[in-house]
Amino acid sequence: MVQQQSADDQFRMSAATADRVIGQTPTYAPTAETRYVAPAARADYRTDVYTRRDNVRWGPVLAGAASAFGVTVILSVLGLAIGSSAFKPGTDMTDWTSSAGIWGIITVVVAFFVAGFVAGRTAALWSAMQAGINGFVAGAAYLTALVIFGAATGANFLGFLGSNVNSIANVGSGATTTLNNNYNTVKDAAWGTFLVLAVGMVLATVAGVIGHGTAEAMDDASA
Repeated sequence: MVQQQSADDQFRMSAATADRVIGQTPTYAPTAETRYVAPAARADYRTDVYTRRDNVRWGPVLAGAASAFGVTVILSVLGLAIGSSAFKPGTDMTDWTSSAGIWGIITVVVAFFVAGFVAGRTAALWSAMQAGINGFVAGAAYLTALVIFGAATGANFLGFLGSNVNSIANVGSGATTTLNNNYNTVKDAAWGTFLVLAVGMVLATVAGVIGHGTAEAMDDASA
């Protein structure tokens, strides 16, 4: 009897202990771990291919030459209005230090600068060097138009520079009727014309670079 009671007491103690242990043990299921898997790297990748294009953009070049030609006509007419042009009777076309010659230099500087600036400003180019090349070509195109127009009209409508360039072209082609008499006159004017044209071409190149820089600055400001 005593042994049976002891067994019952031991059972009750074991059951109480088990209830206590079970009550203290968490009964919720463990939370599943969430993993983020990065997408696998693709073996293929995109490459941007840029096709090499010509560095001289003829649209802007012709626009610059046309602008310079228009500026020349306007300034030549203005020179006539203020009395400082090659239209004035008795003007020495070899004297670049005269009022007509000084006005001709001003006309050349403005015209070549406009030619280079317009060419560099309007061309979609990658570098300043390309813009300078476009400015130089625009100046050359303007000079070519000056020679062609001067030879076709045979007049000094394009001012002091146009008259000198026309005279040099006539001597070179032998079109002048009194070639021997006019050769020395044209020779005296050639050095001044050469210097003015050389400075004009350099100025057109620099203006192309300036025009390109202005375009980049405006693009950066609008970005």
